[in-house]
Amino acid sequence: MKLTCLIIEDEPLARSLIENFAKRTNKVTVLEHFEDLDEAFNYLEKIEYEVDFIFLDVLVRQKSSVLMLAQTGKDKEVQIVFVSAYPPNLFKNYDIQYFEWLQKPIPYQDFEEVIQKLHLDKTAKFGDDVSSEEA
Repeated sequence: MKLTCLIIEDEPLARSLIENFAKRTNKVTVLEHFEDLDEAFNYLEKIEYEVDFIFLDVLVRQKSSVLMLAQTGKDKEVQIVFVSAYPPNLFKNYDIQYFEWLQKPIPYQDFEEVIQKLHLDKTAKFGDDVSSEEA
């Protein structure tokens, strides 16, 4: 079973890299990608957060996704993998939950490790043997 994700990233090169890495792992299906936070979270509400995780840039079209999550509590609805050129300690004062932080430029090995952790997390939560379903 593949994990499902959304990509919320306004930089075309970074978005393309994430999409290509997802295809390369053969463990992730990208449902949609967005360049706008409001549009992305409207979509998430429409699908009732039925997605395994989100790749989320910290700054999307000059809007802080970290601040938006802190204000709305949407970080509790879905697993978030932040993607940013900024280190995570810059955002330690915000009360948000996230699964992992990938720092740009993203090495494939780091990406692959995050996907493996997400698979293990899903297996632990739902009891699905995700790895055996892939075969």
